Amino acid sequence: MYQDEFSKADLYYVCRFTPGGDADEDYRRHIDGMRAAIKAAAARPEQLTIVIVQDPGYPAPNAHWRQIVAEMTSHPQFKATTAIVTSNALIRGVITALSWLRPRHYKEELWADAAAALAWLEKERGRALPELRACAGRLGVVGEEQRRSAS
Repeated sequence: MYQDEFSKADLYYVCRFTPGGDADEDYRRHIDGMRAAIKAAAARPEQLTIVIVQDPGYPAPNAHWRQIVAEMTSHPQFKATTAIVTSNALIRGVITALSWLRPRHYKEELWADAAAALAWLEKERGRALPELRACAGRLGVVGEEQRRSAS
């Protein structure tokens, strides 16, 4: 199952993959959402803030979806600070290895803990991100206490 939320006003995009849906359809929706967010952010001077959460048990994207993501994020129009959250150490390792092969022109960090990822994003943006935290709460990414805490 795929859930996402984009704020054009605050330039954040939060998405969550949870087991139980059609993975190909979920990844298609993810790509569509990311493209819309990237397009909306392109005309703005500040960077898009992205949180991608993959819950335990959700399948990793296959080669087809990884290729689409690589093409999309290598485009010069892609300006983002991205936190990817997954408890799967193998997936974090694969993403890290891919980053060595294809250096990024944007900031991306991998996290096992969503609260730590949100704190990092706030540090990178140089301010508290209460709307981003509220969105993470609505999507069930973080609990009530983590939603309110600021770095």
